[in-house]
Amino acid sequence: MFDERRAYQRLYLPKPVAGRFGEHAVQLIEVSATGTHVRTGDELAVGAHAPLRFHWRDEDIAVSSEIVWFEDGRAGLRFTDYPDVLRRVLGEAVRDLLRETGVPIDREPNVIDEAEEFPAAEVFVTWSLSDGVWKRRSSLLPEQPVDGFTISASEDPEHIDLLCRTYETGDAETRRLTRMFAELSVSR
Repeated sequence: MFDERRAYQRLYLPKPVAGRFGEHAVQLIEVSATGTHVRTGDELAVGAHAPLRFHWRDEDIAVSSEIVWFEDGRAGLRFTDYPDVLRRVLGEAVRDLLRETGVPIDREPNVIDEAEEFPAAEVFVTWSLSDGVWKRRSSLLPEQPVDGFTISASEDPEHIDLLCRTYETGDAETRRLTRMFAELSVSR
């Protein structure tokens, strides 16, 4: 399977959304700002370009896409354009999910006040190492970055320091295991 750690959070669709990639029937199972993950009964060729058409949240959406990976009836599609209707519908879906979890949404997009409490949603922290400097950002999803790890925001500072030092001084396998440890610690 295509093993890339995504830079963008994905929205998992509780009910797959029926669509078409060119002439192929697909079911969208997750969507992000840059692409989608689909299921299909057809064989799809990696590198193929076609419009992806689907009806979601009372909107007909068409977006140019490319197959970036395919395995066992599942495919990853990268959007090659990003129509306003898709951006709007995806934003509405995320806002609705935030409302359901009790997270206040009267804030600027992608900004989380670290001092705020989130009663129905767990907040995670992603630590990324770039040029020897750790960068920290909040996230509502526990996705692991390629250049660091994501853990619960409630993690003990001493444990965070240990993970940072282990990752920073470790070889590729140590870093992979650190990410795996962090991933397991936040998985449900």
